[in-house]
Amino acid sequence: MSRCASPISTGRQPLSRRRWACARRGARRTRSSSRPTGLDHVGLEVEGSAELDAVRARVEASEAAILVGGGDEPGIGPAIRFVGPGGIAYEVYDGMERRPLTIDEPLSSGIRKLGHLTFGSSEAEAIVAFWVDVLGFRISDVADGLTWTRCDQDHHGLAVAAAPEGVEGTLLHHHAWAVADWSELKTYCDNLAREDIELSWGPLRHGPGFNLATYILDPDGVMIEVYTELLQITDERSYVPIDWSEQPRVITLWGPPAGPEVLQAGIPVLAPRQVSVS
Repeated sequence: MSRCASPISTGRQPLSRRRWACARRGARRTRSSSRPTGLDHVGLEVEGSAELDAVRARVEASEAAILVGGGDEPGIGPAIRFVGPGGIAYEVYDGMERRPLTIDEPLSSGIRKLGHLTFGSSEAEAIVAFWVDVLGFRISDVADGLTWTRCDQDHHGLAVAAAPEGVEGTLLHHHAWAVADWSELKTYCDNLAREDIELSWGPLRHGPGFNLATYILDPDGVMIEVYTELLQITDERSYVPIDWSEQPRVITLWGPPAGPEVLQAGIPVLAPRQVSVS
């Protein structure tokens, strides 16, 4: 079963608009003169070599394309890199460098972790099947072409919406970052106001996951969600996925509906740079 590690880390590279890599659910976005802006790959951490071997076996059985270069990210352990449905590249790795918390350096306020990624794709069903059958995620909720999946107690870590009919390809719609509580979310919004950055959507409360959320559009056209109070699923035996399809309010239980800026956002999933190996 694929799992996600707890701490957030940017390895040895600065967190910036150019690129990032995060431990909990990693995403590297590229921006350079030789390569268009887009999602390079998604990073997921497993707990131990046995889990990495199990993921490798399932990837090979699925006939997904395995890529060279797995494990060459700074600060991470042994890894496998591969491409799944929708052209999404993944790097699953065993362990990474961490700086442990100490009594002399307590947690500060602000962003706590990279929480989840949400895609839009014409291959949504195949993507969900891959997440479940190969990566070991579990379905949390569904709603009219949208599926939210999890790999730990967080209600969702990866989500995908079916693209409108006639639209092909896969986009990263938003990446989401967690703060500790509603007070921290208000402080974040106040800080945006000081920088003259307007919210694109929110504050609102989502249905699936019940998290409080705000959205802004970054300069490259992808939405950034900052959220709190995401549902924690602590008992796998008792949790039953919710089908929100018949509910009149799903994406926002309260708050304004999403406008065109939000609905049309997204950056493409880039073609892998590494050569496939057999």
